[in-house]
Amino acid sequence: MKRLVALSLFLIPSLLMAQHLRSPQEVLLILNESDLSYEINILKQKIELNPPASRVEHGLHYFKDPESQNIQLGFYEYVGETEKNFVDGQTHFREDNPKEARASYKKVIKDIPDCSQVLTYIGQTYEMEEDYEEAAKWLEKAVKANKMDYMAHWFLADDYLRSKNKKKLKNKIISHIGKSIILNRNNPNIKTAIGRISDDLGLDYEEWHFTPQVGIEQDSTSGNVRIEAHSDWIGYAMSNAAYLYEPGYQKEMLEGVSGYDAMSAPFKEALVSLYVAIENEKVKDPQLKALKAAIKKGYLDEFIIFEILMPNDPVFAYQINPEARESILDYFIEVRMGAKLKKK
Repeated sequence: MKRLVALSLFLIPSLLMAQHLRSPQEVLLILNESDLSYEINILKQKIELNPPASRVEHGLHYFKDPESQNIQLGFYEYVGETEKNFVDGQTHFREDNPKEARASYKKVIKDIPDCSQVLTYIGQTYEMEEDYEEAAKWLEKAVKANKMDYMAHWFLADDYLRSKNKKKLKNKIISHIGKSIILNRNNPNIKTAIGRISDDLGLDYEEWHFTPQVGIEQDSTSGNVRIEAHSDWIGYAMSNAAYLYEPGYQKEMLEGVSGYDAMSAPFKEALVSLYVAIENEKVKDPQLKALKAAIKKGYLDEFIIFEILMPNDPVFAYQINPEARESILDYFIEVRMGAKLKKK
């Protein structure tokens, strides 16, 4: 615990003042004065976790209810002749007949001009014929019709990458693939595409998922708490333990806050404690490198949403406002891809 006392001198107060969040030194004092006994040991073996697997299905569309004006998520509904044309298009598509599929899909577009799902499929039929410029035109229509269509953003990034003008399109490529992974956070194929794009454009993307190097358990009889953590993660672990087991800790932290502020508060406090421990270290763990960069660039909230909340609930991306998604995209571009942010 002596190590944590010393490191708490590097605290960043501005990250904690807006909410009832405590510094590492304050957490340490609470645990020292607790009626519970806290045993802290250094983690002997790295914790490995499988990446979150839940995904968003293609075809989700962003609807605004005409009465309530609330944003709703739903799937396109094809009825009558439109449904028949869509099914025919899907059949031809699966049978690798791009021209026939395209003809059927275009009949659907006559009935539903802004159907991004079908606009995307038309783009794919041109990809099947290796006509990537024409494919990009249809995918541009798709993202214009529905900015929330992750697949259209993904394929458009790939088609721009295939362009002779890919250097000029670099910012668009990064932006579209970033929007795609934000809208379907756990899709492994999009992650593979990001790696390929990063390599092709000479960027610094590393694939990882947030895995705290911490184990916490409470004895059911005595109530005493045993913590195992990597030395860098001790402050993070202590904040988690206090939140979980100290009477009144959660209530005070969450007093007067709701929504995202309440959801993010325990992560924010723990991550600041983690940052205090690594601020002056040269770290190799990509998640720690990303955290350091995020805090230095003012993206702590974006780190929490993109790296922690979205992987656990990918639909979260559809529940936040456009400004928040744009800020998360900036985080992805600057921190995860290591690219320069285009001036707006």
